[in-house]
Amino acid sequence: MRVAGVGPKLREDGRRVLEAAVFEWVRDTPGFDRSLLVGCHWYTRRYEKLLAPLEVSTIEIDPSRRRCQGATYRHVSDSVEFAGRHFDAGSMDFVSLSGVIGWGLDDPEVADRSVAALARTLRPGGVLLIGVNNLPANRPFALDTRRALAVVKPWVFSPLTTAVHRCSGDMRKVFHFSASRGEGVCGNAPTIRRGITAFPSDPRRVNAGRLRFLRVRRHRILFGRRRRRCR
Repeated sequence: MRVAGVGPKLREDGRRVLEAAVFEWVRDTPGFDRSLLVGCHWYTRRYEKLLAPLEVSTIEIDPSRRRCQGATYRHVSDSVEFAGRHFDAGSMDFVSLSGVIGWGLDDPEVADRSVAALARTLRPGGVLLIGVNNLPANRPFALDTRRALAVVKPWVFSPLTTAVHRCSGDMRKVFHFSASRGEGVCGNAPTIRRGITAFPSDPRRVNAGRLRFLRVRRHRILFGRRRRRCR
């Protein structure tokens, strides 16, 4: 049940870890300027604020959920296994695939292709977060037995001091932290000025995302923001 934008999922421990620990670390760590979030719902709309001023892109297979997306730069309506059609290889610093496996992404072969596609979008040293619910109804296959994880390597998330974090609560969320295989150090990338020189090969894309964020924020300050509802 959801009342005034607040519901059980927002109070669930897995959501708290994702928003208060993971997103905060991504937002405040130098070198993490581009994020890709998989899946959109009413509770993801606020992610643009939690990750601001980062450049956030989203991908969701259901076109009707476009209004729920929390992207500040780009939103794509497509299956996550085709992420490579829309996002360049090595273009992302952080990718989140949380609450998708077992909630629509149930075919293990499709999941393998999806994880592989997301891994290709990561820059060297980029981080991939996979969040699954350890419940029979939402665990169509054992994630640690799939070959998809071979394309990345386990990575210890320093705030939680582990590469696999099991949350408390009824949803039994489990977060798997991985890093791309390649040169680069997670969380210790060369100093980058956000929104200006994150990707010198194509700075116009970074500037465009930054300018869009500033325009949206200015509009909300001047005119307020209407509450959006997802139907």
